[in-house]
Formats: sequence, structure tokens, C-alpha cells
Amino acid sequence: MKKNKRGMTLVEVLFATSIFSFVALILFFLFKLGQAYWSRGMAYNLIQNEMKKTSSLLEKYLKQTDVRYVQSFSNLEIPRRSALLFPVQDEEGNIEYLAFIATSDQVLPDRSGFLYFVTFRTRETTPRMDINLTIGGSNINSITRQNINSITLSRNITHTRSIVLLSNNISVFDARVNLSARTVTIKMIFAKRVVGENNLQSVGASMFVTTMNNFN
Repeated sequence: MKKNKRGMTLVEVLFATSIFSFVALILFFLFKLGQAYWSRGMAYNLIQNEMKKTSSLLEKYLKQTDVRYVQSFSNLEIPRRSALLFPVQDEEGNIEYLAFIATSDQVLPDRSGFLYFVTFRTRETTPRMDINLTIGGSNINSITRQNINSITLSRNITHTRSIVLLSNNISVFDARVNLSARTVTIKMIFAKRVVGENNLQSVGASMFVTTMNNFN
């Protein structure tokens, strides 16, 4: 017996191609959608972790200081980016001056700055109220990532220094000191642009930390 062998007609080929193209288009759309959600999630998780790390450090160390010694320095170029300086006492009884510094950088594409945690270790046992941050021996007007390594303490205090980058996605770091309430108020906003998109992912927080007033 002869078998009747028949190929696909042109209509069947076009129909099959159309179905394949439609399915491929849906799969590509789902892939792009999943990629977009993944990028947004990665950006959000990054700045969320940076905010939590910064908040934990601020709360931990501010509770150990005295509000009378806490100083806030506003950046003249971007007023809503501040530097916060205050003393704490280490295990040996020596004074360390800690600084949280938001730079005036506006790095594209999201115009973000850098947030640093700087530790100045001294051999002094009594904190001072007249301590300032200086760059190159002059009072600070603007702190950037280019000059952060030149930052030091005024009053010729002998110290060693360590600088840690907390975030390169800081948009707002606004610190205010309330002497009567013994509190330090800090507003923070971290923002990061999603890869391949024009949208910004942002996360913010407001902190109200009461100091313990440990120094006499």
C-alpha cells in the first residue's frame, strides 16, 4: 500500500508561524517585566539596607553622648545635607569623635551624594565643645568625595582617623540638635535610579534620638 504523504500547506505554515511569534512575544514581554521588577527590587533592597545600617549606627552612638557636645554643620552648597559631629567614650576611657558626613556631590543620573562615617580616636579623656571639622586647616564650606580624605579635627588634637563609606545614594541627610529636649532629629532619604529606567527608588526615615548625657 502506498502512503499518502502530504506536506503542510502555506496557510498551515503561516498559522503555525503566527502562533509561535505570539507565544515568543508574550514570553519576551514577561521576561522584560520580570527583569524590570527584579531591578526595582534590587535598587530598593540596596537603599533599604543602607538606611537600616545608618540608622542603627546613629542610634547606637548618639545614645552614648551628651547633647551639649553634639554639633551639626550644614553644607553651604546643599543645605539639606549635613555633617554631624559628637564625642563618645571608648572602653579605655578615651574620647572618640564620631562624624556622619553627607557630601555635596550630585552624581548623575540620580544626583546623589555620599554618606561617610568618620571616627577620630584621641588620647583625651574629657570632651570639648569647641571642636570643629576642618579640611586643609580651614573650616568646612563643602565636603565632597574628593576632599573627604583631608578632613580632620580643629584645635590641634592628636588623633587617628578611619573613614567608612555608608552610602553613595544619599539624597537628604538633615540633622538638627534640640538642647532643651536633649534630642537629635535626623531626616534621611536614600534614592537610587533603577537600571534601564528613568524611575527613582527611594526610602526615607525620620529619627528622634535622646542622648544619655553621660559627660559631666
